[in-house]
Amino acid sequence: MQFWDMKITMGTFFLDFSWMGVFLLAAFVVRSRSRWLQKHLIPANLLGGVLGLMVGSQLLGWVDLPTERLGAYVYHLLALLFIALGLRSSRKNMTKSSLQTGLLFIMTYLVQGVIGILLTMAVMWLLMPDLFAGFGMLAPLGFGMNPGIAYTVGQSWEEAGFASGGVIGLTFSAIGFLAAYTTGIWAIRRGIRRGEATYIRPEDILPEALGDGVVDVGSAVGVAGASSEGSADGIGAAGSESVATDANEGVATDVLADAHRRAGRITTLPEVLESFTTHLGFIAFTYVLTYGLMQSGAWLLVSIGAESEVRTLWTFHFIFAAVTALLVRKVVDRVGFDRLIDDITMTRLSNFFMDFMIVASISAISVVVVGEYWLPLLLISGVVITATWFFIKRLCYQAFDHHKLEYFTSIYGDMTGTLQSALILLRVLDNDMRSPVSYHLVYGSGFSLLLGFPLLLLINAPVLYFSSVTEGFLLVTLVMAVYFVLLWIAWSYLSRDCVELPEQAVVTFLVLGTIFQSSMSYLY
Repeated sequence: MQFWDMKITMGTFFLDFSWMGVFLLAAFVVRSRSRWLQKHLIPANLLGGVLGLMVGSQLLGWVDLPTERLGAYVYHLLALLFIALGLRSSRKNMTKSSLQTGLLFIMTYLVQGVIGILLTMAVMWLLMPDLFAGFGMLAPLGFGMNPGIAYTVGQSWEEAGFASGGVIGLTFSAIGFLAAYTTGIWAIRRGIRRGEATYIRPEDILPEALGDGVVDVGSAVGVAGASSEGSADGIGAAGSESVATDANEGVATDVLADAHRRAGRITTLPEVLESFTTHLGFIAFTYVLTYGLMQSGAWLLVSIGAESEVRTLWTFHFIFAAVTALLVRKVVDRVGFDRLIDDITMTRLSNFFMDFMIVASISAISVVVVGEYWLPLLLISGVVITATWFFIKRLCYQAFDHHKLEYFTSIYGDMTGTLQSALILLRVLDNDMRSPVSYHLVYGSGFSLLLGFPLLLLINAPVLYFSSVTEGFLLVTLVMAVYFVLLWIAWSYLSRDCVELPEQAVVTFLVLGTIFQSSMSYLY
């Protein structure tokens, strides 16, 4: 619970976030002036994190941003990110391709984890006998998941003897981002030259999908908003947004128009309550419920004599945040207040939390720690990223009949960076998002989160229930390998052309997979 009890002044808190905002804005300006950064699709949040690392406490020391405070911000922003995502409406149109994408995500986590642990054991045996046995397990957390999870889990292992575990997790994440945008762009250019792109011919010029990142105001069409009259209860009409669309296609006339469409819908009249404030209120309410749930869980553990489990409970607070958000959304839908929440606005807020989380996570990287562990970091990162490349490429080109390059590059971007990285890479190949790839990415990510949460509990077992952490991680690696084989069998079955799964079968598979992982997690 240390991230809740940290003693900082209000001035320090607001100054820290002000500086992170300055880094984001400065990064945006630098990116808008650099053709190289635009060409390689480097996002401003990643560049802002690099700026924070340079001028912060780790290098130049111009700005007081110690790792401990930044780590606490990452911890809380991660939960807020999951809450914003969980408060969006649930959709029922699950497909076999979405399930395949989710399976591919989970299998990639397992491949990254198994390779990471085996390489860690090799380094321990040959070069660094004092290396923490779970060092390589942070690779799938930093690459396949996100910096917040990598930091939270790594930091929780510090009490088990993993010095600077949180910083190591953040370092893996930073390396993953670098791989996603450099090798990802290389794969796109290579695929276009080979004629593998669906919407771009080899002779075409690679589109500058993002450019300098500025939406031209002159091209703005109708920005989503509430009608001028509104309603008596102060709630904007559900269909009040107006966007210029092509009459034949029913889509925005260009990418800039689409950017305005994605601004979201105003759900409450500003004269009553600003719509953005309404959405922030829902997030705040959910976080308060999450805190209450966590406190109740901690009290229950203490009352039954399981005080040692309290720290683990607080480590995975983002899981409780996600579940609480889903429950809140169910209640909101049931009582008829669902029109107060706009999915696009919630997505924008999740992006807001993601931007600051990435800046904080990269700024918190310790150069001293990286210098101490440079060998296992480079070795594990290089081998895991290479294995991720070939594994995803083989399965994408095997399973999907169309948009193979789009699936490969976007899933690779997700499995080394984040979902944001995947969508940025996809937009280069599919500027108007005409393919089903983005849809399957989003729903596949949802599936992988459902199946991935118990996996997080499993990998935490060695530091909690084993006298020898090394033996614990070896056993967990064996369990992960067995689980991979089971998922591979399911993948092979789904890859058959004759297989068409109804939605109920998809849900059943997810439930069974979750039960399996949960049982293995609590086996110890």
